Amino acid sequence: MTNAERIIALLRKSPGLDDDELSSHTGIRPRQQINQICRRLEAQGLIRRVTGPRGKVVNLLVDSHSGPRKVSASSTQAEGRPAKKQVLGASILPARRATTARLDELIRLDRRKTLIVIPCSGKKAWHDRSVNPGPSIVDGLPSSLASRLLAARRQLAPQIALDESVMVPAWQRYAGMLYQCGLPNTARTKAALKNIMIISGGYGLLLATEAIGTYEAVFKPGHWPAGLLSEVLLACIRKRQLESVVAFVSATTGYRGLLNQIRWEQADGLQSVYIVSPESTTGAMVKAPRAQGEALSRFIAETLQPDFVSSDGLQLEVTLAYGR
Repeated sequence: MTNAERIIALLRKSPGLDDDELSSHTGIRPRQQINQICRRLEAQGLIRRVTGPRGKVVNLLVDSHSGPRKVSASSTQAEGRPAKKQVLGASILPARRATTARLDELIRLDRRKTLIVIPCSGKKAWHDRSVNPGPSIVDGLPSSLASRLLAARRQLAPQIALDESVMVPAWQRYAGMLYQCGLPNTARTKAALKNIMIISGGYGLLLATEAIGTYEAVFKPGHWPAGLLSEVLLACIRKRQLESVVAFVSATTGYRGLLNQIRWEQADGLQSVYIVSPESTTGAMVKAPRAQGEALSRFIAETLQPDFVSSDGLQLEVTLAYGR
């Protein structure tokens, strides 16, 4: 059981505990880790953090309507917290659409019918010559949608110092820890590439096989026309008749923000969407993507186990963002 799951289980039994009490009851130390996890759960729409009767911030499951410390709706309004939180400009789905899941649910998925979504990386590999690319995301889009995506890329290019003098498939261009650990140059990886999509600061959305240049930009949903990337992702799911999506992204990022905006029910045949995030930790800039990469490589190889722990000792938090 992850630390987030322990907190949720405790709040289900005892609603309205503050961070100090959660730390004391669960044994999770330091207390700041409780604060970070609860803020992330709030961003995911799973809990509310409101002022309790003693003036301290307490935690309530969104589906908790009673408990030893009741907090009225007026308390939430007094803090100015709306029903939908805004994180990095993205609308968070209601809690009923984001429930905690377990790794064993991912293990049972049919990889042939599963889209894997991963973030780009700031670190990029240098190449002295172009490499023949594989399929591009625009190849499978309706012509009007493909034109809109290409136009948005061209408009952004001058702002991000895009250099396409040497073009390399995205999975070989990006060189961050997630890619180093998650996409080794193996037959298994190459077979999976056609179903791997990357959320990119410079290209919006692209397939792992798609050739890209270099650029300097983090991914920001606001850089792209409203609804465009959602349409692109859903169109790809429909075209390929995929049944599941598994996204390896951290909880409080623009990547997660984009995924939270998508109306998954609009993709006919889609049965489930899972978001896999590492638990909070110190040194997260390295440990978190390494944990995601290690889990990704095992997911692709079909060797991921329910008791997975990264080489840095991190567990994964799995959220069912959509399911039928």
